[in-house]
Amino acid sequence: MAKIKDKYTYSVKNGYTSGVFNIYQDKRGGIRLLMGNKHTELSLSQINDLMISVYDLIDFDYDSFMNYYNQKKSKNI
Repeated sequence: MAKIKDKYTYSVKNGYTSGVFNIYQDKRGGIRLLMGNKHTELSLSQINDLMISVYDLIDFDYDSFMNYYNQKKSKNI
C-alpha cells in the first residue's frame, strides 16, 4: 500500500473535525478505507455507491479483487 493520503473535514457540534484518509486494496484483494486510525472493509455495494475507481488504486490487482468479492470476470465494476 502506498502511503498517499487525502484529507477530510466535516462539521461537528462545536466546530470542525479533520484528518486523513486512504482507500487501498489489502493483501487478500478487499478494498479498505483508512480514516484516521480506523480501517473499514468496504462491500462491493459500498464501492459502487461511493463510485470508487478501483482500477486507479495504486498496486490494484484485478484477479485478487474479483476472487475476494466472488465476482465473474468483467469490466463492469
